Amino acid sequence: MLDKANAASAGSVDENGEHETSMSVLCPLNDTDLPVDASSLKTRQVEVTLRRLGSADVSVDDQLVCLEVLARLAWSDDSVRDEVANTGGIELIIKIMKQLPQHEGIQCNCCLALMSLVRGEGGVCQSNQWNLAKAGAVETMAASMRAFHEGSPNGPAQCLVVFHSIGFGKPNDAGPFVSTCFERCVHCFAQSHDGA
Repeated sequence: MLDKANAASAGSVDENGEHETSMSVLCPLNDTDLPVDASSLKTRQVEVTLRRLGSADVSVDDQLVCLEVLARLAWSDDSVRDEVANTGGIELIIKIMKQLPQHEGIQCNCCLALMSLVRGEGGVCQSNQWNLAKAGAVETMAASMRAFHEGSPNGPAQCLVVFHSIGFGKPNDAGPFVSTCFERCVHCFAQSHDGA
């Protein structure tokens, strides 16, 4: 049993005086979520991360970490990409971008999380290209590009990387979507050039 000073720094103490370990947002599973078999660990991580990300009391620092966790989990895993899309994760990420339009870190991590959902060549990624478009990701990223066109290249650069992942250079069935994105990118850069 830990003494109270160590318990306070390592986690919380329950009503029986037992120490409860607080897990990191990087592995957002605590004792009530465990045990989890290995095959469902990623699924549970996605579920807990999305729940934390959408929580009313989540801090901006936790949002940054959760967005990075989502990006890492989905980076090369179609099952995670599909789960994020099917559980409202795309809409949640876009909502966060809209809520914190002046926070460069949030904008970049949201773009990173969105990119992880569309960066592959398979059917899930192609489906998510359209899911992003239908959810308003193109307009939201264009707004982010406009917000950060002065003084910081990171926001626009992240958005362009997502646009590239969405369809630039992918000739397969993405023609209308790519042309729409391209028009919006050109319009955004024209606006930022005119305003500079």
